[in-house]
Amino acid sequence: MLRAGIARDQPIGLAAYLAAEAVAETSLRVGADVIVDAVNAVEPARRSWINIATRTGSTWRVVEVICPDQREHQRRVTKRTADLEDHQLPTWPDVLKRVHEYEMWTRPRLIVDSTVPLEVSLQTIWTYLDGRHRNQGRIRESFAEEAARRAQSLIPKTTLFGMSR
Repeated sequence: MLRAGIARDQPIGLAAYLAAEAVAETSLRVGADVIVDAVNAVEPARRSWINIATRTGSTWRVVEVICPDQREHQRRVTKRTADLEDHQLPTWPDVLKRVHEYEMWTRPRLIVDSTVPLEVSLQTIWTYLDGRHRNQGRIRESFAEEAARRAQSLIPKTTLFGMSR
């Protein structure tokens, strides 16, 4: 959006979500799997992904990756570097402010602690998907691997929605 010339001071968050939703829905309609990696801090954002899955006849699963150790969480936030040009990452004070804006989940999901070893995270995710995603082998592999990778990255809080047709 910034590369398209939209000023940084403009509220681009919603526009970015809408663009991602359009890509996700189109991808699902042509038979591709989709993994959405976003904080999804509020119910309307979460509901939009579920609505897309419903409209396309896709199954969906959620893995919430958390970092319960506040010192480690702060370290990860302050050490993180942007992987996209012009992407401004949140500072630690930004994260603390957003914690109070985060709405508690009311839907089923798996919570993965990002401070545990990668192998443990991966096994936990595989078990979760086996119980809820038996016939969706394609997304099972990519989703489990992505969720485990995110759990071990410097990204301290994220939600992954996996959708497959």
